Parts: sequence; structure tokens; C-alpha cells
Amino acid sequence: MPGIGSKLNKAQWGVVQRLAAHVDVWNSEGPVGPAEMGRSAAKMESVEEVLSNLLQFASSQRVGLHSSGRRARALTARTEAAESERDEGEPNFSAVPSFEAETPRKRPQSTEAETPEKDKASDAPVGSLTHLQAPVAKKVEPDRFQFWLPPSFDPSNFLDDHNRETFLYPLDWADEPDVEAHPVPRVRVFADDKEKGKLLEVLDSGKRLGLLPVTAARMPFRNGLFSIPKVAKRDRMVLDARPPNALEDGKDSDWIQSLGSISQFPHWFLEEGEVARVFSEDIREFYHAFVISAQRLQPNAFGMEVEPYKVKHLSCFRPWMWKHKRLVPCLSTMAMGDCRAVTSHLGCLLRVPELSLDSFISLKGRPGRGDFLAGLMIDDFIMVEKSRRDEPQEKLKQSRCSQIVAEVRKQYEEVGLPRHPGKAVENALCASFWGVDFDGEAGTIRPNLRRCIPVAFIVLEMLKLGCTSVSLLEVIPGSLVSTFQCRIRFMSCLQYVYEMQRGRRQSDVLRISEELCDELVQCIALLPLTCLDMRLKPSSKLIASDASPWATAAVFTDLTAEATAEFQRHTLQKGMWNRLLSPVGAYLREKGLLEAESELPNQQAYDMHPLWEEIVLSSEFQQFGKTRRRKGRQHINLGEVAANLDAEEKQGAEEPSSFYVHLQDS
Repeated sequence: MPGIGSKLNKAQWGVVQRLAAHVDVWNSEGPVGPAEMGRSAAKMESVEEVLSNLLQFASSQRVGLHSSGRRARALTARTEAAESERDEGEPNFSAVPSFEAETPRKRPQSTEAETPEKDKASDAPVGSLTHLQAPVAKKVEPDRFQFWLPPSFDPSNFLDDHNRETFLYPLDWADEPDVEAHPVPRVRVFADDKEKGKLLEVLDSGKRLGLLPVTAARMPFRNGLFSIPKVAKRDRMVLDARPPNALEDGKDSDWIQSLGSISQFPHWFLEEGEVARVFSEDIREFYHAFVISAQRLQPNAFGMEVEPYKVKHLSCFRPWMWKHKRLVPCLSTMAMGDCRAVTSHLGCLLRVPELSLDSFISLKGRPGRGDFLAGLMIDDFIMVEKSRRDEPQEKLKQSRCSQIVAEVRKQYEEVGLPRHPGKAVENALCASFWGVDFDGEAGTIRPNLRRCIPVAFIVLEMLKLGCTSVSLLEVIPGSLVSTFQCRIRFMSCLQYVYEMQRGRRQSDVLRISEELCDELVQCIALLPLTCLDMRLKPSSKLIASDASPWATAAVFTDLTAEATAEFQRHTLQKGMWNRLLSPVGAYLREKGLLEAESELPNQQAYDMHPLWEEIVLSSEFQQFGKTRRRKGRQHINLGEVAANLDAEEKQGAEEPSSFYVHLQDS
């Protein structure tokens, strides 16, 4: 990698120009404050508090002078110095820091017996923090809850037979409430006694409260309750339903396969002159809009009890309740996260004539071949439609998706699902949904910058300190993994951020090693590049690569652009190979003696798609690049991955901004 200030050749300038657009988008984002961060603001504030405590700790213990802290500060300083010395005629790409790898320092020689002890000492905690990051879950503050109209949606009309039965009669399908057979997770209603009374009143005013006698509730298997911040002045109520869930078999979770997924957008491309327009609908208080059956009230019991005279003023109180000494409050609507909620929402949408399952992208469902696609993520329904850039406005109003979304709104009104007009999007070139920013004009999808930018700030400040707590290290990978969903390969950078947590307490304070510093700096640099490009062009090549223990090579055959665009739809949804073969298995594989069912985990066997079999048997292939030879043996699986990456690097240099199909073993 060229250092800061180096003169770039033509090829390197080509790379810079391709990356510049992504950096410009990052730099053009305005200031990000609590209002912009929305529901993630509370989490970031908690992390900043931990950083403040780390700063105090580092100042008192002088651990902030560790080399990684100096390195991060030095890298930032060199970036600023390079900016001040830049020639006026050169483009400005310095707003996002550019980091140069330093020459590794030589470590003192030590014997094999000494090295483990030395490493152990250098990785040892340097102290402990008494203040850990505050959990996202917080005490219930009923004044911060805002419920919409009373529950009005009956999902039973949109469920299959099995899900309808388990929804209406959950106790008939649950195990017996035996504590010995089903250990009960410890939960609680996270609220003060005074707030509990307000909570019941708030729920009752929205027709979302029921009361049962103690004898009718499965007492050990009642629910906890807490809240999480939603926006600056509102919280979201969450039922901790682990106890009643322990009595269910979990077989109703197949619904998850119908959830929309950003991972399918790399198979949907825009042609020259085309743009993509977004239509979206959002449901108000989705789970709490559901009407439930009398039997479902029992699994929704709260882990609290009240005396009748304390709740006699509530509208859900009935005269017969005076006969019981104590009553159990219950949530009289759907618990957040119930799998049948999404199933019924999808069933409701499929009542619209123009929508079918083929229209939807999902975890495993590729986009259709038409000009629009649909997707459902719990309560967020979206459609994306292709149109010509110069399409008249009047014609856009009569587009296919405009007509479909009008029918969807009618359907919502008929079935009692309260839509949120303020969040609806129609015929928009740019929109935010499912945690990403969609730009139909540029043809890009990138993680929401109002969430990415605070993460980058937190990581950089942590690196400047040179130390971190284990509790903070637990937060960073989750944020980065969420961001890298748009470029899954970037997740391969995350290694030491997990390793340093192993065997540690959350309160432990650790020095940031050089390896972790380099890893996190690399992640910061990759954040602006985390983007899906829907304007990639199909390559004219189909590439195949393979390896032996001593060499790697690749070949290619010519295709038409139309064939490449079609073939990429038939590539694997998820790789089946996820671990190295054992030494014995690798040896047998090299000799051609390993059985097919032994090559993959769990005795899986891969049947080649007839399409690939036809191509490799009927096409004429030519060598692609040089055959790379090794002096020593290499594990066969690693060799296959290396062959793939070598061929991909060459393909990327020859046809940048393109997509292609690659056939390989691992």
C-alpha cells in the first residue's frame, strides 16, 4: 500500500476515483446528534460514558501512553500534516482518515518457553472499571409509552391452519408447566411499585390490559417486562417472554425465512438510464394492534399481582373479580416478537391481487425478473420499482407499484392494521428502510450513516486512549457486523476484537494490542466503502479456479452479458463449506479418494446444478492468469480460497465495476 504523500500511478488513481464517490457521501453527511441517531442514541450515550471513565482510568494509571494509543494519534497527525502539504491541484480525499501501515517493530528474541509467559503478561488486564456500560433495557416509565387506537387486527384470518390453532389455543400446544422439566429463566417486571400502578392504567386506557385470578395463571412461567428507548421522548415496551416460551417447541419459527433481506439486492441491477423508486408502508405499534383470544391472555401474564380494590377503577375490571384475593395483570394484545405476527402480515399482503410470493425477496428468495420487487421486514413493507430517468411525472403516478401500494393501504384499512402515514414513502428516489439508506438515482445501498458515524467516532476515540474495557469490546463487533451486512466480506476483518474478550470479565481494562489497533483502524477505513452498487455491469467471463497442495490456477470462458446476468441468479445462497478438512480428509481429497459426503460438515453432499454441469462439459476454457506454484504444501481448502482470490483480483483489475460468476470448490 502506498504511504501518505506517495505519487500514484494511473491504475492507483483509477482506484482512488472509484472510491472517491463513497468518501464524498460520507463527508457530505451533516452533524449527527441524538435526534439524528434516534433509537440508538441511548446506546451511544452509554458508550460515551464508558469512554469517559476509561479516560479517567488511563490518566491515573498512565496506560493511555501505550504504543497503540500513540500509533492512532500519530496516524491522525500524519493525515492532517499530509492535508496541509497537499498540492492545490490534487483532489481532496482526506476528510476520511487514510491510515498507513507502520513497519513492524522487531521484538526481542526469546526462547519458546519464555514466549507464552511473555504474551500472557502483555495481555493481562491492567485494571478494572466499576462502572460498566448501562444495559439498553431500562425501567418502565409509563408516561413514555404511547399506544395508538385499541387493538383492531385479528390475525387468525390470515394464518395457515397450524398457526391459527397455536395462536388461538396456545395452551393446547404447550408443554405442561413443570418447573423440573423446564427450568424457568429469571425475569422481572422492571418498574417501581408506583410505576406499576401507572403502567396498568396506561395499558387499560388503550384496551391492552386483562386481569386473571391467580389460579388461572401459570405462576412460575409468567413474563417479565422492561422498556427500551425508541426516540427522544418515547420508549418501547418489551415483554420478556422467556418463561412461557420455554414451554413451546419452537417449531413455528419457519416464518423467519419470509423476512426481507438486503443480501438479495446484489442480484438486482439497474441499466443505463434507469432509476429505482421506493414505496414503503409502516404499521403503528405493530404487535400491539393485534386482537388476541381469551386463552392467549394466560401466556401473556405479567410477573406481578394486585389486589382487586387497587384495580377496581380500571375498565377491564369485572364484578366476579371481587371473589379473588389477588389478580394477575396480563397483556391483552400480541407480545412483541411473536412469530405469527409476521406470518399474518404477509398473509394480509398476499390478499392484494398484484402481489404473490414471487414478488418478495427474503432470506433465500432471489428477486424476480420483473421491474419491481417487494419485501417485508416485520412491520416495514417496501417495494422498489425500476423506471426511466426521464419518465413523466403523470406516468409515474400510474405506475404498477403506485397502484399496488394504493391497494395495500385499502387492505390495511379493511383488516384494521393502523398504518403510519408520516412514515409512508411513495415514488421516492431516496429512502431509508431496514437500517440502510437507499439511493435509486446513484444506484447504491449503504448502511444508515447516522448510525455508522457514531460507531466510527467511538472506535477512534477508544484507539486514541490505547485501552478499552471488555464490556466496550462486546459492543463494537455487534455494531460493525450490523454495518458490514452490506459488504459481508468485510466481516473477515474481525478477529482480535473477539479474541481479546475471551476469558475476561466485563469490567476488565485491557491495553489495545497492535493487532487490535490495526484491525479497528482498518474497519474505520472500510466504513465509507460499505456499499452495494446496483449499477455494476455483467462481465463477459465465467471463471473457474482450483488448487492442489503445491499450486493454484484459474481458467475462463466467454459469456454474453445476458448469460452472466442470468447465471448469477443461480449461485449458492450460502456457502456449505465452513471449516477445514481434517489432515486425513485433506490427504484423501488430494488423492481423489474422499467420498463426497465427507467433504462437507454434518455429512452433507452437494449435487451440482445441471446448469454448471452443462457449462463445464460443453464450454471451451482458457487459462486465466499464471499458475502460482508453492514450495511447501498448503491445505487443499486454503489453496482453493487463494486461487479464488487471485483470480478475483485479476478480474477486478481488468473489468472494474463489474460482476461475474465464479466456480470453485471451497
